[in-house]
Amino acid sequence: MAEELTVDWQDARRPRPPDGWAAFAAGRGLPVLWSWELVRLAATGARPAVLAGTLRDGGGDGGTVRGLVTARFPGPRAGGRGTIPLAGVVDVDCVLSASLPGVVLSDPELYPAAVEAVRRAVLRAHGRRARALMFRQVSAEQLPAVTRWPAVVREGGPIAVFRNTHADFESYLRGLSKSRRWSLRQCLREIDADPDVTVSFRARGDRPHEVGPREFCALVDRTMNKHHRGRLLPRRPARPEVAAAQLDHPETRLAVYRGAGGRLLAVSMLLGAGRLPIYNAWGALGPAEGGRKGLWFHDNMLKVRWCIENGLDGFVSGQGTIPAKRSMGFETHRQWAVLVPLVHASRRL
Repeated sequence: MAEELTVDWQDARRPRPPDGWAAFAAGRGLPVLWSWELVRLAATGARPAVLAGTLRDGGGDGGTVRGLVTARFPGPRAGGRGTIPLAGVVDVDCVLSASLPGVVLSDPELYPAAVEAVRRAVLRAHGRRARALMFRQVSAEQLPAVTRWPAVVREGGPIAVFRNTHADFESYLRGLSKSRRWSLRQCLREIDADPDVTVSFRARGDRPHEVGPREFCALVDRTMNKHHRGRLLPRRPARPEVAAAQLDHPETRLAVYRGAGGRLLAVSMLLGAGRLPIYNAWGALGPAEGGRKGLWFHDNMLKVRWCIENGLDGFVSGQGTIPAKRSMGFETHRQWAVLVPLVHASRRL
């Protein structure tokens, strides 16, 4: 498709969404992670700065919105050797989830035009301050669109997705290997029967969740800092103001595990809307810290059972622990990060 798109950058901190943003997100059934309120909260006081805009055809404000784009830009300098994100690199990804790309479109065939539009818009807005674009969560089908120029291509960890093709939870379990089926059933029995562990998995409804945003963020960040190893993958610390808005959303489901005395053992968040919600956060104490073995598997089974019983298509499980997710029957999708230098392009424009 030879259609030309333009990017209409907006101040991501402004209260009102850009014209067409909310209608596009609602019309495409995008998850709440693309709601302007959450983007605004993520951008307010954020470092690096958050960029957000609409992709339009026809040029100018009068064009039809054909997509949305978010990115992060630390500026031409960063604070020290090995700093992530990289200085001068505009990181094009979803600012609220490592499982989602930074460009969503009404038609996948528009991706080459969207890449070109983002490239030109960044050059016009930032000139030589922007040294490169980093497109994340690029699929195999999208790679040709971002490798038209000299580029550095790196395959990242795959994204896992649970696809619900099952009549009931038991039929799902019967499709797994004998050893995995046995271990999951044992895990469910032991945790469900443990009198010292209470489990809640629900949407907010008429009463607040069993955990507040600060307690939630503290455990999620603790877990992330313990396991984060990727030097080129930016950390995404949980922010209480963003978590508060997510927890308050009617389609957010929170799993909370508490032990004796009410100590928080584990917490996870499943974000709607639509038929394929996003598993967006997990935090847990390890057994050596007073936690319980098997809570991660139990939590995944809560979500699998809920999707099956409610007829959803499944959920996006994200990166990490891929062998365990494959053993639970999740599919995996390869994805790449592509670094596109902008030096030569800036000389031509």
